[in-house]
Amino acid sequence: MIQAISEWAKNLIFLVVFATFLEMLLPSSQMQKFLRVIVGLLIMMAILNPIVNLFEDIESGQDIPVFKQDNFSAKYEIRQDEHMYIKIYEKELARQIKSTIKSLEGIQNVDVIVHADKNVKQGKVESVEIMIQQQGKGSNIKPIHIRMQENNEIEKLDEKTEKKVLHTVSELYQIPLEIIKIQVM
Repeated sequence: MIQAISEWAKNLIFLVVFATFLEMLLPSSQMQKFLRVIVGLLIMMAILNPIVNLFEDIESGQDIPVFKQDNFSAKYEIRQDEHMYIKIYEKELARQIKSTIKSLEGIQNVDVIVHADKNVKQGKVESVEIMIQQQGKGSNIKPIHIRMQENNEIEKLDEKTEKKVLHTVSELYQIPLEIIKIQVM
């Protein structure tokens, strides 16, 4: 690519120097005006030639070297960009799901984590983890009780609220119910 540009610049410089040399050789007459017009057209053609060739390559369906991405660094950068877009997609989807769940009745606080498949360009959702705190259940600061118990009871979300959250998220965001996990904060 750089070689083609330098070759084009050399040809253009050569043409301008040659035109100047011809102009100095001819005496001042009608012939010199005619020569200036012809040389001006040649210089314009030399400037526009790469653009015309580019359009011809596009029409013929050939690969254009400028847009061809054969080197490793370009592919690596594209892969990095794809991962960045997937992370942005995960965060944005989590934010949207969080605001949707917060608008439901009986929900005080929500935290959402979305995991998308890194190998799929469309952003296929692998799992959604939802942590919910119901209104009236718990507070921001909970007392700590240290006891030795044999059975640890895990606080559960009431069934009505859990179904409402599951179906709302599943229907609005087209996420299968199997990959949505709900926990209580």
